[in-house]
Amino acid sequence: MRSDAPVTLLDVFPTLASLLELDPPGETHGIALPLDDLGRLPATRPIYLETRRSKPVKRAIVVGDDKLVLRDYRHRSMRDRRRELFDLGSDPVESRNLADARGARATELAMQLMRHYARLPGPPRDARSRRITDPTTVERLRQLGYGD
Repeated sequence: MRSDAPVTLLDVFPTLASLLELDPPGETHGIALPLDDLGRLPATRPIYLETRRSKPVKRAIVVGDDKLVLRDYRHRSMRDRRRELFDLGSDPVESRNLADARGARATELAMQLMRHYARLPGPPRDARSRRITDPTTVERLRQLGYGD
């Protein structure tokens, strides 16, 4: 089976649950892939990406061939130079930033990306108040890109 439609790792859990005829618990962000007919997958489904291994945080959206990357998504200025727009069809190695040349598309995707993340729930209230103090754990988390 092969499809050129976009998929994400978030689709694995709902797909496995569907194959096992189980209902996934709670809200999942992926979809159950129709493995019997991959042609039913939407060709321009937005795929959301995030990495916290670098500072600032990078979040991205891919729709069709367009990929927009926002660095430090909390900065609300849409004219900020921290945004990058790439046409993956003609530039798969992401070497030409088209954000200035295609400003309207970059702004449209940036707004869609920020709306998506604004809808996601934050960590549970009690998780925010807990502090990890064990020096070994703190150092391991720092090496993974968490913390300061």
